[in-house]
Amino acid sequence: MGSRVAPATAAVLWLHDLGEQRPSAFRDVASNPLPWAEIVCPAAPRQQVTCRMVSDGEEAESAFVPAWFDIKSPLPVSGQNDSFDGIGEAIKQVHNRLDELIQAMDLAPSRVVIGGFGQGGALAIAAGLAYRLPLAGILCHSGWVGLGLEVEGALDLSTCANKNAPLMMIHGNEDDFATLSYAREGAERLRRAGMREVIFKPFEGLEHKMRNDSANLTLDFLRLGCRRWRRRPRSKARKRRVRRRPVPSRRRSSR
Repeated sequence: MGSRVAPATAAVLWLHDLGEQRPSAFRDVASNPLPWAEIVCPAAPRQQVTCRMVSDGEEAESAFVPAWFDIKSPLPVSGQNDSFDGIGEAIKQVHNRLDELIQAMDLAPSRVVIGGFGQGGALAIAAGLAYRLPLAGILCHSGWVGLGLEVEGALDLSTCANKNAPLMMIHGNEDDFATLSYAREGAERLRRAGMREVIFKPFEGLEHKMRNDSANLTLDFLRLGCRRWRRRPRSKARKRRVRRRPVPSRRRSSR
C-alpha cells in the first residue's frame, strides 16, 4: 500500500463478490494508482446462499459464505430474475456506509465512487441508483443489473439523484456465473429507463474474474470519477479595508 502524504480528497466504496474471503483485496489493486483516494472495502456478512445448496435439498457447508444478499436460483441467460432475497436491506446498509464515509471524511458526495465485483457490482448499481445524493460514478465489474428491483425503488429515475451519473459495466464473454447477454440486457434496461451515461465494455476471453486489462479500465474509470483534487485551506477572514475619505480642509473666514 502506498504512503499518502496528504489527507484523501476522494473515496471509493468497493463491494466484493459472493464468497469472497478477502474483502480488502481490491485495496491492494487501487491504492497505489489512486493515492489521493481512500479505498473502503467493507465485508459482507456470512449467510446461506440458496443457489449454492446441493441439489438434493441438504445444506452444504459451501452454502454459508460472505454474501450481500441471497440468490435463490442461478442467474438466467436473459430475462427478468426476481430470485433475490434481502437486497433491500443490503441497499440500506450500503447507504449507511456512504453516509458515514462522507461525514467522516468531510467529502462532497460528488467525490465518491461506488463500485464492486460480481454480486458486489450488482449491489453497487442498485444502491447507487437508490442513493439520495449525487455520486461521482457507479462501476460494476462482472456483475449485473438486478432485474425486478423496481419494487425496491432502485430504478425510479423520476426521483433518482444519480440518473446522470456515469455508470460503467465491465464484463467478460466467458463469464459462467453472470452471462454476457444477461449483463448486456441489464445495461440496455438502464438506457431505456433514462440513464444517460451507461457504458458497457465487453472483454473477449474474460471469465468471472478481474484481468490486467479489465483492471486497468476499472482504474481509469475511478481516476476519472475521483480526479486528483487538493483541498483549499480555509482562508482567514480578510479584514475589510475601509477607505477613508479625505477630510475637507476648513478655511478660516476672514474678518
